[in-house]
Amino acid sequence: MSDFNEPIPGASYLDVSVDLYVVEGKYFASYTDPLSGGTLAQQLSQAPSDELPQQLDAETWNSISSGWTFMKPAAPGVDLRKNARQWGDFAIGQGPLAAGDLSTQQLMVRYFQGDFGFDENFKDLEFLNAYRQTDYYNSTTNKARQWSQSSAAERQVQVGNELATIAELWRIYTGQNVTLPGTTAELSKNPVFKGWLTKAYQLAQGNISQARLLNQWLQPMAEDIEGSPWSRRLLEEERAGKQEVIDLETKKGEIRDVGNRYGLSLSNEMITKYGNDIINNEMSDEELEQKLDEQSLVLYPNKPIGMDWVTYADPWRRVHAELYETSMPDHTDSDLAKALADGSSLSDYRTTIRKTNRWLGTENARDSLISELSLAGRRMGFG
Repeated sequence: MSDFNEPIPGASYLDVSVDLYVVEGKYFASYTDPLSGGTLAQQLSQAPSDELPQQLDAETWNSISSGWTFMKPAAPGVDLRKNARQWGDFAIGQGPLAAGDLSTQQLMVRYFQGDFGFDENFKDLEFLNAYRQTDYYNSTTNKARQWSQSSAAERQVQVGNELATIAELWRIYTGQNVTLPGTTAELSKNPVFKGWLTKAYQLAQGNISQARLLNQWLQPMAEDIEGSPWSRRLLEEERAGKQEVIDLETKKGEIRDVGNRYGLSLSNEMITKYGNDIINNEMSDEELEQKLDEQSLVLYPNKPIGMDWVTYADPWRRVHAELYETSMPDHTDSDLAKALADGSSLSDYRTTIRKTNRWLGTENARDSLISELSLAGRRMGFG
């Protein structure tokens, strides 16, 4: 057995690396697999919103991307980095053998290019069937057949190879380098390697897959090791989940403010939907503002396109505040909303307000009434 202190290239961490570049006005996204170290790249149809890409000249771009695999250009609205994170979870869950296998890499390219759809239109069953047809998926069955046809000496070699695989996985997920004992007898006696030989036999015989080894045995142990790459990854995911909730609540507050600015009382359901759309990069802030402007025009057909409600309604709001002797009203005031919806002029709005019982209780209504009575008295000769 050999020493496994040497690091595995590209597999010393469990983070998915994604980047955005702009080269001579063209945008490219890249994804680097954390286990195999290979990089995929794809030209985007447009610049992602609210992101600053790395600006490179053509010479530098050609230099750094010379060994990358380029997929066909992305369809509008598609960014491989979104699916890349999902694939990273899949590859890490399946293990480095899956990530490094040509058949699963080919499946990954199809996945990125949208052959199985995106988001709510993703064809889970079709993807699963394609995965089951890969050479990697069928490797467990192949191992069982190979084991049954092997001699005792060949089986020992197969078990040794699986022990080497377990050692590599152990370092990747726990962060601990190990040196395997020279014999299986020493391995069995050493408490550090408890259960390793049994798992190696199960892998060699095709009784378990590497994914099952990870999910049911290695990852739970790595999770209990403080500071291990796997425990850090789980902690980061937990923090990201909490941060996503915070980000969503912050974005919902911003959306509510934008809705108010366009004279709209958005429901909590719509605010949440818009917030998720923006956080998931399915809608930009600019696109949301345009959508809210369109909704605002339904309620206020005389409002100029692109002008927010606050600016448009300012003259009517001032008349309202002056006559009712209140602060400036917002879009929830029924009198103001009706006037703007009906397209009332400022003069008509003044007249309408002066006919309301609400206005009659104001100081300026009493002053106006006294003034009118005084004028009427003078006309009748009482002045």
